[in-house]
Amino acid sequence: MGYKIAVASNDGININKHFGASDSFFIIRVNNDETYENLGERAVNVSENNNISSVESSCGHSCGGHSDPEIQKKVEAISDCRCILCNKCGPGSERQLGKRNITLFEINLKLDEALKTIIKYYKKSYAHESLKNFAKKK
Repeated sequence: MGYKIAVASNDGININKHFGASDSFFIIRVNNDETYENLGERAVNVSENNNISSVESSCGHSCGGHSDPEIQKKVEAISDCRCILCNKCGPGSERQLGKRNITLFEINLKLDEALKTIIKYYKKSYAHESLKNFAKKK
């Protein structure tokens, strides 16, 4: 069962952006055989007068002041992803991600290193889930 991962990154190599400061996300597809591919960058649809990257918020990041409509646009843009990898994420964004069952991983690593760890994590989760289902059938 494959899945997608959203990544907040300036360059697609390092996980180095705050979720709220991101106006685009790299989308990674993890295949059934645990290989992965970068599907490219996905832009968040933001109107000119709501330019998220130019508004300074109280947290010191350019993340649109953490308003719900701006957060919601970002969450909707990655709603087909299982998780998000970012450097930091505010509590309002974290709540919105949780409502969509998107797991948040706040990390500061190179993308390839993080993907290997995330793939192992989900592989163990699948194994654990499979054991529970097997036990229920007995």
